[in-house]
Parts: sequence; structure tokens; C-alpha cells
Amino acid sequence: MKRIIINGATGLIGKALIDYLDKTEYSLTVLSRSTEKAKNIFPDCEVVKYTEPLLPEVFENYFAVINLAGASIGAKRWNKDFKKLLYSSRINATKNIAYAISRTKRKPEVFINASAAGYYGYKDKSPADESSQPGKDFLARLCVDWEDCIKEIENSGIRSIKLRTAMVLARNGEALERLAMPYKFFVGGKLGSGNQPFTFIHIIDMVRIIKFALENTSVDGAINCTAPEMITNAEFSKILGRILKRPAIFAVPAFMLKLIIGEFAETILNGRYIIPKKLQDNGFKFEFPDAESALKEIYG
Repeated sequence: MKRIIINGATGLIGKALIDYLDKTEYSLTVLSRSTEKAKNIFPDCEVVKYTEPLLPEVFENYFAVINLAGASIGAKRWNKDFKKLLYSSRINATKNIAYAISRTKRKPEVFINASAAGYYGYKDKSPADESSQPGKDFLARLCVDWEDCIKEIENSGIRSIKLRTAMVLARNGEALERLAMPYKFFVGGKLGSGNQPFTFIHIIDMVRIIKFALENTSVDGAINCTAPEMITNAEFSKILGRILKRPAIFAVPAFMLKLIIGEFAETILNGRYIIPKKLQDNGFKFEFPDAESALKEIYG
């Protein structure tokens, strides 16, 4: 049985991943700052206390280490303090883990680290694959620094994966709940002009990608975790409205979005098409390659 230790397991992706992985194939350990909370959520998993610094012994004899930790990008309005939290919750934890893993005697075979599709920025309007250059906005620079934290692990010879993840669609997911909320009051519709690219991934495909990366030794480096469909925000909004049986005729003006969520609005109002080239080249098959199939599964 292969042993896996997961940091950030109490988040949306972490919970879904632990639920998805076959317990007869994998033995799962949760690394958490709050061990009591983790034990309540995952009574069948071993729970290990996250400390600073982490000792190398924490990661001995594991097949894989998965780091999904980081404050939610859209949890609050972006201001100076919240941007610091977004940065520190990712950089500090990843550096701490990387330092410990690189000093283990029996190193894991694979390390998987969260990142975001925001790596590519939105100034360049051409579709981005894994070979595209990073952007220069705050989110892009955050992703670059985040990914740089694992160089020590890469240099130690461990196969390393960086998950450049788009918006994750899940029924209990914060992002989709916020998008769907206006439709419940019959005022749903596009954001801004609606012409901006809308990138997404269904939660089931997201955890399938992680399992695919765990099991395929030919996969390493950055992976774009996005559905292959290229769709605009306006097109997505119409599909969402149709499936929820609500009109999608309204629009949230750009200035209002900027007032509500601050600088993060620039990312939402612009966006960029992202191609999951590496997954496609390695034979990964999406269960939900388009918004229609993804939203139908979520809302039944």
C-alpha cells in the first residue's frame, strides 16, 4: 500500500481527493495545524501536526507528498493585508515543506504542489499552455514565487508536479456558489462585458488529474488543470442560467465588481484561455470537458 501525506486536506480539493482515492491502494495521512479539526473530518486517516519548522522525519517513507495549502483567493476583498495573507499562506508553508523533504533520508517518489492558472496573467490574450511565459500582475507573481519554492525538491531528484488550477466547479464550492447566488433571485448574468475567457475544472476531473499525476511517471513539471473547452464568461452564464432554469439577462458592471472585490476584479474581468496541453499529450481523458456537462452533473 502506497503512503501519501496531504497538507491542506481540509480545503475543497483536499476533501474531495481523500474521498476519491482508493483506501485499499493508498494509506492517507493528513498534515494539519488543527489536528482536532482534521481528526473530526477524517476519522479514518492518520493525522500529523503541522509545525514550523517541520522535521524531515515527518516525510520519511512516503510514496507521495501533496501540498494544497493556501488561503482562498476569493475569500475577501483584496487589500494590502489580505494580499499578504494570500502570499504568506502559500510561500511559507511550501518553503517549510520543501526544506524538510529535501533533507529526508528516504525521499518520496513524487511531490505535488498547488499553483493556479493565474500564473499566466491576462495581458497576453493568446491561449496559454504549460510552455507560456508568466504574467506580471499580483496573482501571476504570487504563482511564480510559489512554484519557485519547490526548486529545492526538484533539485533533489524527486518528480515534482505543479498544479496550475482554474476555477474549481463543485456544488459545495465557494466559487460556484457565488456565481449561482444571483440566479436564485432571478438577477443572474455575465460579469462585466462577458467577453473575457472563463476557465474552469470540475472537481471530479481535478482529483482525477491528481491521481493521474501520482501514477504516471512520465508526467512532471507544470500541469494546466483546466477543462479543454474555450468559453467566455457570457457563454458560461447562459449555460448556468439554463441549467438552473433562471434567466441570465443581467450583468454586474465592471466598476461595481471592482468596488466589491478590489484588485481581484481585474483577473475576473479579463481572464485568458488556458490549454491543458500536457494532460492531453499524456492521454488524460476529461469526464467533464465542457461547461454543459460539468454543470449538469453538479446540479443534476
